[in-house]
Amino acid sequence: MVRQGMGAVLIVACLALFACDVSPSAPSGPVKPPSPPALEVACVTSPAFRCTATVYGEGDVTAKAAWSAAESFRLGMDLPVTASPAVEFESPGVATALRPQNVYIRADYVSARWGAMRNIAPHAYAVDPGGAAVPLAYLSGTVFSGGIPGNGVVGGVTVAIIDGERTGRQDVTRDNGFYMIEFLHLNTPFTAQASKPGYSSDVRTHPGIVDDALGYPSNTSLHFSLAPAQ
Repeated sequence: MVRQGMGAVLIVACLALFACDVSPSAPSGPVKPPSPPALEVACVTSPAFRCTATVYGEGDVTAKAAWSAAESFRLGMDLPVTASPAVEFESPGVATALRPQNVYIRADYVSARWGAMRNIAPHAYAVDPGGAAVPLAYLSGTVFSGGIPGNGVVGGVTVAIIDGERTGRQDVTRDNGFYMIEFLHLNTPFTAQASKPGYSSDVRTHPGIVDDALGYPSNTSLHFSLAPAQ
């Protein structure tokens, strides 16, 4: 009799849950919508300079994407893109150089589920009508105050490559201490210096930017530390 009573109670409880359309494991708060996947852009330089675009769950969207090139990282990520006239795309993803230029390759795609998406290839490229495209990378980092991130950052610092790959290229840190030096060849060592009047300078040597196992530039960060001159 006790077991039958318990069974009746369980059946009634289950019926109540189904009637109310409530799941015992359903969250009590609002459900966070899923994050959209990235638009993945990948390029090869041989036998032709060709790029593809894919979206997880949608597959290859190369033919549906709009393709362009941009002459800086900032222009490449702007909305809308500031397209370079140095490269044209006669067919989706197939880039043709019209003059020598360093560029980022960008794809824009409108997903039926996720809406407008955009991204650039992991590398920039040196393109030339007379030769194959050459992969390039950027160097970026932060100049900290006194070597301790908690001490803050230093703006207005000149970060310059003083030896090796791209000697003479430089950038000045923003108020947040960030800098970026673009269009460096891979696998080529260099030495960079951070300097600002009224501060000690900091010199760092980099072994050269290399790709990781997935083909993405890996060691692209180089940080500096400046302290007020004594």
